[in-house]
Amino acid sequence: MKKFFLLLLMFVSLNINAQTGAFKVKEGSFMHIQAAYMDDKEDHRDKNNNPTALIKIITDNINETERKKLTFSGNRLTQISDKSYKTGQVWLYITAENSDFLEISHPEFGTVKFYFPESLCDWCTYEMVLQYIPVGSSIDVNSSPSGADVYLNDIHQGQTPLYIADVEPGVHELRISVKGCKPIEKIININKGETLTINERLQIGKDIKITTDREGDKLFVDEKFVGISPMTVNLAYGTHIVKVDRDGRIKSVTVNVSQNESDEDVNISFGDNLNIDVNGVTFTMIYVKGGTFRMGATSEQSNDAQTDEYPVHDVTLGDYYIGETEVTQKLWKAVMFDNPSNFKGDQKPVECVSWEDAQEFIKKLSQLTGFDFRLPTEAEWEYAARGGDKSKGYIFSGSNNAKDVAIFNKKTPQSYNVKSMKPNELGIYDMTGNVFEYCYDWYGNYDNASQVNPTGPAKGEGKVLRGGSWNFKMRSCRVSYRNATYVDYKNDYCGLRLVVQN
Repeated sequence: MKKFFLLLLMFVSLNINAQTGAFKVKEGSFMHIQAAYMDDKEDHRDKNNNPTALIKIITDNINETERKKLTFSGNRLTQISDKSYKTGQVWLYITAENSDFLEISHPEFGTVKFYFPESLCDWCTYEMVLQYIPVGSSIDVNSSPSGADVYLNDIHQGQTPLYIADVEPGVHELRISVKGCKPIEKIININKGETLTINERLQIGKDIKITTDREGDKLFVDEKFVGISPMTVNLAYGTHIVKVDRDGRIKSVTVNVSQNESDEDVNISFGDNLNIDVNGVTFTMIYVKGGTFRMGATSEQSNDAQTDEYPVHDVTLGDYYIGETEVTQKLWKAVMFDNPSNFKGDQKPVECVSWEDAQEFIKKLSQLTGFDFRLPTEAEWEYAARGGDKSKGYIFSGSNNAKDVAIFNKKTPQSYNVKSMKPNELGIYDMTGNVFEYCYDWYGNYDNASQVNPTGPAKGEGKVLRGGSWNFKMRSCRVSYRNATYVDYKNDYCGLRLVVQN
């Protein structure tokens, strides 16, 4: 008896002439399964009386009609002594000694030539699987970046690089997509028997044109310098912070780059108000053009002025943005996920928060939006309350009649919705009345000297409060009125307003 081996055998396909399909020996399927195939060995010798081996060919997905069209041959020393058709199989009795290969042919499917690794052993039984492989169309899909999902007629096929076999000829919808890139959608037409090769470079985001109201501004995207305005940059899909540096003056905006076709070009003006969104809540910051003003108890304030409102002094400020309204409870909840206020209402100012609480809120808001928020300095607050460069010299913020612009001296304890009264000259609401507003500065006496962007004393016992409130008298609503509180103090008549530096 000759040695036998359990081996994975190679195959070579030749003369695949048919257009409907082909066949092959399933890789790894050829194996020895038993030492003797029957007792009457003499009945299955070849014509030269040489012992044979039995090869059981399992005809995977080949029907009975096509199976009977198969023909078999070997080398010149090989004889097929017998052939029988079983259910789903063809049994071949083939000369064992000196057999090198088996050639299997079909009039439509072509020919496969299968090489044996060693001579077959006498009387041994082997098994192999013959598979029908439809010769249909196919698609070879590649993309940059790789790893993109491929959909054919909305059915997920896998990720690139990807070979899709047995595709029905005709028209198909192809979609290639990967996170952070614009998906590619196209109609393809594939011919019978064709392998269609597709190579696509996915656009990583979208080309966004950034302009400013003055050419030559430095542009940054997500803190990385990208060039000088105006310019076009390719931004990945998602949210980005675009920052403009104009001679040291900074302005930042949040840009959401989406996959829709709408125009998303960015035009940044240093003089425009800012509409900022955080967790679905939008609020407005009013642009305040800087300038020089007289701070303190100016002539229109004199009747009710207190000693800490003197001396009147000149203050020069740069540009900045200040909240159109006091921070609402809705905005506070969007950032802090709680509402400490006594008088509940989304559009009411948040209260029962301390100066220290305000700092924590500002820190989180800045992280969420990319803007550097803070409380206004006392000078910034008064300048904005007076109407900035549009000031008409009113006693109160926006009017000489407190009842037009301020909520004050209410007998029923409650705050009111922001924007319940008229705005001042800059379009800012409630800088007089409703709730007192924290300032950045420590409380202290004024200096007679002119100042530029003052930030108050280096230290103190309390922080400045401005603007009056629902439970204070009318005189506390004047634009020059001053008050103070401890950093940990909280009550239902103290809130806050935000500032962002331009």
